[in-house]
Order: sequence, then structure tokens, then C-alpha cells
Amino acid sequence: HSYEGVKADWENYGPMAKIVAFHDIVNEPSEVDRLWAELKPQYKHIEYVNHAGGRQLGIGVLFK
Repeated sequence: HSYEGVKADWENYGPMAKIVAFHDIVNEPSEVDRLWAELKPQYKHIEYVNHAGGRQLGIGVLFK
């Protein structure tokens, strides 16, 4: 996921929801982590991060 694509999704669809979930919130292979880092200080949130097989996987949930 590119940063621009994820940010466009957030701007287009985020306003319609009270709860928004993101996947790939940590490290590679996407740039979701960059947007996640920008958004999470602004909202109540929960992160689920798992270190599986030497790779970090993450889900983030924002409560608006």
C-alpha cells in the first residue's frame, strides 16, 4: 500500500465511520505505518502487533 493510496482511502471513507481499522500498521511491506503514526495521536486507538517468523504484523483500530 502506498502512503498516498492509504491516505486517500482515509480521507474518502474515514469520515463515514466511527471505527476504522487498518492492517499493515508496522514496517514493511507498506507505508500504512506512516499514516498510522500520523493518525493515532489524534484518536483513541488499539494496536495489535505480532512478531511472527521474524516479521512484524499489525492491526490498528481508531475510535472516532
